[in-house]
Amino acid sequence: MTIDNAESEGQGVAAEAEAEAVIAQPGKEPRHIWRMVAIWLVLSAVLDPLFYILVGPHVPPGTMTSAAKDNQFDFNILLVAALPVFLAVWVYLAYTVVMWRASRKGAPEPVGGAQARTHLGVQIGWIVTTTVMVLGLQRQRAARDEPRDTGHRVQR
Repeated sequence: MTIDNAESEGQGVAAEAEAEAVIAQPGKEPRHIWRMVAIWLVLSAVLDPLFYILVGPHVPPGTMTSAAKDNQFDFNILLVAALPVFLAVWVYLAYTVVMWRASRKGAPEPVGGAQARTHLGVQIGWIVTTTVMVLGLQRQRAARDEPRDTGHRVQR
């Protein structure tokens, strides 16, 4: 509620100050990050294995040749690693739409300017996490494609 709305409803500026004080009190607002992380963990723990078991065998190019089977395995690993990232983005989006919509009673006014700047820790965490995932997937593929010493020697 803005000051204009409070005055038009006959409540005055004091009601607005009380509403802001209630919102600003520590401990009154739920821990949104922990809620989002809990929702994300549950969804990831359930959907990742389900995806691998139910969708994994049907991912192209199939298993008709050894090369196709290797490619299908790589695609499945990539998709299983990407699914939690996809879920994290969608959980955050859905949570913010539901929890901070403008029509919700007691929702704070949108913040702009210097208070709305990005969070360096989140940026670094996102970049490091995605870099480690990509390099780990590359290392997994490289380790699988290394030639193995079978003991057979080519004689000249």
